[in-house]
Amino acid sequence: MVDTVQSPTRNGEPGPSRGHWRESQTPPLLKSAVQKAIRRGDLGVLRWSLDRVWRRPEGRAWLCRRLPILAGEELWSHVGWAGYTGRIGQALVKRPGAEQAARVVLEGAAAALAAAVKNKDAEGLQTLARWGEDLPASVGALTAALQAGQALRVAVITFALLGQGGDPWTVLLGWAATHGTTESVLVVEEARARYGRGALEDDQRLFVGAAVLAALYPEQVATHIELHPVEAFAVPPDWVVADMHTDLGRRALSRVAKARNIPRETLSTLWFYMESARLDRERTDGWWPTAVETILQRHGFASVGDARQTWEWLRSEIQHEIEAGLPTALLEVEQWVGS
Repeated sequence: MVDTVQSPTRNGEPGPSRGHWRESQTPPLLKSAVQKAIRRGDLGVLRWSLDRVWRRPEGRAWLCRRLPILAGEELWSHVGWAGYTGRIGQALVKRPGAEQAARVVLEGAAAALAAAVKNKDAEGLQTLARWGEDLPASVGALTAALQAGQALRVAVITFALLGQGGDPWTVLLGWAATHGTTESVLVVEEARARYGRGALEDDQRLFVGAAVLAALYPEQVATHIELHPVEAFAVPPDWVVADMHTDLGRRALSRVAKARNIPRETLSTLWFYMESARLDRERTDGWWPTAVETILQRHGFASVGDARQTWEWLRSEIQHEIEAGLPTALLEVEQWVGS
């Protein structure tokens, strides 16, 4: 059985026990392994991760829910398809005798995301919109921004309308229906549905970014996506899966930040943008790299190159800290699978 209580150490850092996640939850390390495998196109790690996710009903339910979020974070053009596929998988999971069909659908969808060229512009756009200028929050202003093809302006006004309890979704859907494709409308519809379900704020903002891009650039929305079999031998993940969302990653972050006298938030930012968010293949219209550069400058780095040099100086220390605890963390995943 998996421990549900984490023992603090003397300095207040998380101890070596099994973390804050409950037995009924999918372990953060396993969820991170799925995401990193998709992000980096690593089918071996994806095979290892999905084999374990599938053995517990909590894991299967998590994969159904998470597919469109994974798409939004790594390739916004697939959001509508991922949401639709996730719902099919969820329906099959609940149907007696359809478990194998559900597995083919959900694992095939995850593998399709891993095989695709990534595009993190939805995340980049919503990040830049946080710092956008104050603009009139009205339907007329939103329509004018759409007509002008100004994505950042559209995103800023959309967030302003949402913050005031307005309804920008009708405008975005109308624009996509008039000027876009069936697939681009599906992205906006999925984004609206996910936003309305009370998802985490970062995920809500991510879906707004995807909806704006789909409305303005329907030609970029994926069509004719096929499920991919995960044809690879299972490969256990390496240290990069223990990111800041895992206890092991948080311990490493705290220790290295303290040892090097670096603000914890600065080191966390470096770790994410220089390592965790690394993609295997990428295309972008500039929103993601601009957001990365802006965030790094806000943390005092002169450029992305400057940040990368600093990260290379610290990377081996983070890696060493994580690798020391990774075998135990992976064993805990296996215990969760078998419990």
